[in-house]
Amino acid sequence: MRLIQNNSLPQNWLQQINNFDISKSTLSQNNKIIAEALTDYIKNEGKESLLNPLVKSFVSHVVLKKDFLKGYENIPHQLVKDGMDETRGERGFNFTRKLHSVFIEFQIYMELESYGFQFTDQVRTEGACDLQMEKNNKNYNFEVKFKESKDIFKSRLLSIIDNMSLLNEYAFLRGKTFEIHVKSSNVSYKVEKEIFDEIKCFLKEKKDTYKGKYIDIFELSKQTEFTRDITKVNKYTDSLKVSQELTDQKNISNLIQKMFIENNGHITKLSNKSKNSKNFYGCLVWSIPFHNDIDCKQVKAAFDKLKLDFDLYVFISGIAKDDCNFLVAKKKCKNSPSPMPLL
Repeated sequence: MRLIQNNSLPQNWLQQINNFDISKSTLSQNNKIIAEALTDYIKNEGKESLLNPLVKSFVSHVVLKKDFLKGYENIPHQLVKDGMDETRGERGFNFTRKLHSVFIEFQIYMELESYGFQFTDQVRTEGACDLQMEKNNKNYNFEVKFKESKDIFKSRLLSIIDNMSLLNEYAFLRGKTFEIHVKSSNVSYKVEKEIFDEIKCFLKEKKDTYKGKYIDIFELSKQTEFTRDITKVNKYTDSLKVSQELTDQKNISNLIQKMFIENNGHITKLSNKSKNSKNFYGCLVWSIPFHNDIDCKQVKAAFDKLKLDFDLYVFISGIAKDDCNFLVAKKKCKNSPSPMPLL
């Protein structure tokens, strides 16, 4: 659940963005590259651009004089430019999804850079891996995939509602505590896009409750309207629990199979990509909440059971928890070299 903020943007906030001279600002060189892409997006999307969390941060910097994006100053300019160029021309949900993917790549770059890798300033061609790095005069190709838990996804949805409350037309949201019930157990790209559209419908209706196909949204005092019978109570309660499946190796293995392998999941996609790339390494970023009931040793053991045809680096809880970053080595063939010990 989320207590929605009480601030508002001035009526002329879009004009302030248009008048903001990025080249003369105090932003770092990388943040200027990012700001240019965000400004173009804001001009195209108008008020709906605030559905994107990074846009909200940039608007707050320009209009409310808040800080904007710390920690990305030392990433190579070309990598930032290449990443932001990938977002050009994207609209709405597709822009948000692509931008999120690009920033995950930036974070993985910083992690790899700490291991001694250097960015190779090569022209990025269609079909190339996300990160082309060099170490000890040898080139490596890293492909990055990201997956987040339902808990974190729901938090991002609540942030969207909080962002839009900055606009006076959505003042009905301010100061209220809202909850979202995500009905789908495994949020695919298609479902995520539908959820994005349902949030826009909720905002358009300007009511404290919304019943959709994929999500329910309600102000906390209206909770009983959604939890009237025992079936709904159980479903709602389960949606608030942090997954208990990350402590038992068998359950974790089943979850990996369901989330990352079946239906062309991330690991399946990485395996297919590895067949066309030399010195290939997959990077799987799995964002889950920090709780004591997540046993990193059991998670690693479950991944180690996989019989992969490529080397996979797994970063648990984003890339912030060092003892949950590990290598899953590919199944060795006779005379095949050992994987590089990054972690």
